[in-house]
Amino acid sequence: MSRSAVVLLAFLAKSGTALAQATPARQWEIGARVGGGPSIVTQAYGGVPDGDLLMASVYVTRAVVRWKGFAAGYFAELTPLVVMTKVPGTSGISWDSSAVAGVGLQPVGVRFSQQIGGSVLAFAEAAGGGAGFTRAVPRPDARALNVLASGGGGIRIGKRGGGRAYLLGYRFTHLSNAYTAPNNPGYNAHIFYLGVTLR
Repeated sequence: MSRSAVVLLAFLAKSGTALAQATPARQWEIGARVGGGPSIVTQAYGGVPDGDLLMASVYVTRAVVRWKGFAAGYFAELTPLVVMTKVPGTSGISWDSSAVAGVGLQPVGVRFSQQIGGSVLAFAEAAGGGAGFTRAVPRPDARALNVLASGGGGIRIGKRGGGRAYLLGYRFTHLSNAYTAPNNPGYNAHIFYLGVTLR
């Protein structure tokens, strides 16, 4: 075996040991969130004005890599209740105060976190998936089934290594039908939420 191969094997063994020490036993965190906020119109994503988006969800996250106080890992969210307000009726003549309910799932996501104190953790996360509503949203000529994407961050307050913790956060949320309908107005909202860890 050549000297370079021995050096490479030694380096890989040392790196593997360091990674194992930096990544302790993985553990799922499960939590629940509830929040809402106003719809907005953006130049890049379009949108509709004067509505609100309310969401109640359950999430799971699991760190894949840890290094000191930093962690990066998988994130997913199930939203059994999504409510969009001020959706026009089937006539589409004017905006009204009707609300349309739906359900969402974002199975593909990432989460980054940094411990910034003994009981405070800052995090950022992004996820994507879809949401289905009881009728077309946010306009009658759109679709009931939409792409759902969100990104944001917040703080988690609670003991390290388990126990009950509380969350305060913000996320930008985007819904659209990806041009699968005659109209794709898009729907964007600033969501502010409170949460609690269940495990």
